[in-house]
Amino acid sequence: MSGARALDWGIVTELSGEPLAAAGQLAETIATKSPSAMRAAKRLIGVAGSGVGEAEVLLAESRERGGADRQAAPDGGDRRQYGRAGPKFG
Repeated sequence: MSGARALDWGIVTELSGEPLAAAGQLAETIATKSPSAMRAAKRLIGVAGSGVGEAEVLLAESRERGGADRQAAPDGGDRRQYGRAGPKFG
């Protein structure tokens, strides 16, 4: 399958003339995200890929979002106000 067709079908979100550089930029962006949010996203991808219906996927997403909203920051404060230093590469 060509990249253009994969883009048309929604299998990929973008095409790049420099895929290695684009992958590196994506990795840097992902590394700045909350580790707990990334784990939740991976769990949701697993649920969605397991063959359950759309309603079950949406319910799992609601559960994940509820759990993320209730997590406290390491200092005991509200996670929504918790800042995190960005990663250092190189």
